[in-house]
Amino acid sequence: MLARSPGTVITDAWYGSEENYAYLEHEEIQAVVKYGSYHAEKSKAFRKDVSKIENWTYNSGEDTRTCLAGQTLVFRRESKETTESGYEIHKRHYRSLGREGCPLKPRCIQKSFIKSRHNKTPGYSPGVANASGPSGCTGAYPPLI
Repeated sequence: MLARSPGTVITDAWYGSEENYAYLEHEEIQAVVKYGSYHAEKSKAFRKDVSKIENWTYNSGEDTRTCLAGQTLVFRRESKETTESGYEIHKRHYRSLGREGCPLKPRCIQKSFIKSRHNKTPGYSPGVANASGPSGCTGAYPPLI
């Protein structure tokens, strides 16, 4: 048993969830917590994937996203998901105003997510606490802690 709590908590990606980031922030615990897709997002293949919303530009003033083909996606709705522990994850859904003639459409649209894209709660971007967000992050989110 430790005589006092450690100054900083360091964990692996297994603990990198929005719920855990919120807990650490609420409890004012200094932490370095990697999120699950951290290494994948650093890969060249991920950064070139046109379907990844993380690679798109976010305009906070207009609350829009711009895909790699230059299509603007506007905020459509917010949805809520509740974890087993009762924590609520809010997702913001965006939709393109028109995709006709888009040369990247076949590579961008996935069968299970045809017309909308989403990102999790604003202010909680996957990232390493006390560090800047992942490469490809548009700067739309502050560090977690």
